[in-house]
Amino acid sequence: MGVKEPETPAEMEALRKQPEMMELLLQQRSEQGQRWGLINNLLFQGRHEEARLVAALPEQQGHIDLHQAAVENPDDEWCGCEHISTVLQPLKHQVIGKSWSEKHGGVVTHYRCHYCGHRNATPAPPDVGHDRVAMLRKQQEAGFAAGRMPAIGDGEIPGRLGRHPDE
Repeated sequence: MGVKEPETPAEMEALRKQPEMMELLLQQRSEQGQRWGLINNLLFQGRHEEARLVAALPEQQGHIDLHQAAVENPDDEWCGCEHISTVLQPLKHQVIGKSWSEKHGGVVTHYRCHYCGHRNATPAPPDVGHDRVAMLRKQQEAGFAAGRMPAIGDGEIPGRLGRHPDE
């Protein structure tokens, strides 16, 4: 018997008044956390079918599907999203992890597009743009300093107010 995850504060308050049900809910949450951990460890090892046996929720199956699809995509398949590099988003793709791939015969790096979410996994290591040092250098060149407000010249303020923040 499972306990339904509370969706409102009133449902949570009602659950708190039933200690045995609250304990069961906490055990369910702990089991799901451990299940996610095991799934991610199996995916890291490239063991998709075993991960599917562990997955109990549709979200877990979807996660496995995305991971496997990224490994199976052709290495040269990338999305067509346009990217203009900025200080806050210097790269089009984010490195989201690594795993073993039987197809590639070694470790692959997983990439995800910031715009459309397209994923791919290739044996090619991240380029210099994915390197943290390169990002910090780019921030430094732009005058970024952690904990300090960026300096904006008086002449820039009207120009910034006149355009949309996404431009």
